[in-house]
Amino acid sequence: MKKNKGITLIALVITIIVLLILAGVSLNLIAGENGILTRAETATIKHQFGKQREELEMVIAAERIDRVEKGKIEVFAKSIKEAIERECQVGSEQWVKYVLMTDANGNRVENPEECTNLVIRTTDEYEIKIEINNEKSQAKVVEHYVKKEPDKMEIRLDKENITLTTFERSTRTYQLVPTVSSIVPVNDKVEWNSSNPKIASVDENGLVTAKAAGSAQITAEIKELENIKAICNVEVKEKVIQITEGSVCVGEQNSGMAWRYFCKW
Repeated sequence: MKKNKGITLIALVITIIVLLILAGVSLNLIAGENGILTRAETATIKHQFGKQREELEMVIAAERIDRVEKGKIEVFAKSIKEAIERECQVGSEQWVKYVLMTDANGNRVENPEECTNLVIRTTDEYEIKIEINNEKSQAKVVEHYVKKEPDKMEIRLDKENITLTTFERSTRTYQLVPTVSSIVPVNDKVEWNSSNPKIASVDENGLVTAKAAGSAQITAEIKELENIKAICNVEVKEKVIQITEGSVCVGEQNSGMAWRYFCKW
């Protein structure tokens, strides 16, 4: 009886081990490096790249024909870049996030005559490259479809805190200077807003003007960059004259109602 129980226990253990091995093999077949899910994802990516590549090649061919028919003399890299930004979309959705011009070393250039490659970033953060030959008006989509990290974008102001007054011309205004850090070409200008224009106003160029004692926040924003903002805190002081019996006091008043007096009797 004990012998039969021992055999049954061993058989159970072996069965469990076999099941675990089979489960591991099944998981590997489904989710492993060469598993079904990985292959399906790879196939989807290849299909997506194929569609985008086909669309890019159509845009390039159309632009070359257009250059011949209309006798365009514009630098080829610039023409292709603008055509891609204008034409490339899936259905009604634009899939090109931005297009950059680079030289042979991969450095970004602004002059289209120096461009040897166009680097396209898609809306789902894939990178596509096009080789450019300006002299021959040729462009070729290369086998390059790489997933990238989202670009870091930010806007900064030269000052985070400023103090202004209403009684001195030199301290009544301040020109804020924004710095935009973004690889994406930004077309929209900075939008400026004040949380309390009665305390401190700001014009369309970032010039802050003191109005009355108190506090306000000036916000610089580029909506094209997913509502990325920068804030400057403004404190405004104003001169106050207080007349009491036997004395005249001139002082500064700030938002905390603190006073500094300069009195004469």
